[in-house]
Amino acid sequence: MFMRWFKKERLRADRSEMVRVLIDALNERDYVAARAVIADEVVMKDVGGSTIRGIETFFEAQEAFSAAANHPRLIVDTVDDNDGDVLLRGHLETGVREINGTSFWRFAFSGGKISRIEVTGSKNQMTLPRFANARKARDAA
Repeated sequence: MFMRWFKKERLRADRSEMVRVLIDALNERDYVAARAVIADEVVMKDVGGSTIRGIETFFEAQEAFSAAANHPRLIVDTVDDNDGDVLLRGHLETGVREINGTSFWRFAFSGGKISRIEVTGSKNQMTLPRFANARKARDAA
């Protein structure tokens, strides 16, 4: 019984560490490090329903978003385990008003990597999925 509890605590710590690695990597635009913790079939969705699917789409959108928003940094305020997922509360720092502010992230895992990311911010706050979908619509027009 003790070993089972210890293993569960280790998994919890591993998941939280993966999230911290991802956030640090994205802040530094180190996509090699980010690839080590994110699944190829990753899905990122925001509260408004905008969605990004796949690691290549994710990194392409992340790089464009970063460039357009003066390279914002996600500052981590708290990281908590929640029944196998990791919840992150943080805030984005940049000079772009539409992006600054508190955001909440939920990370789900599959196969030892981050497989799903859900992001929530204030109603008018620009998110990566919202940005990617707007850019895709603009390019299609």
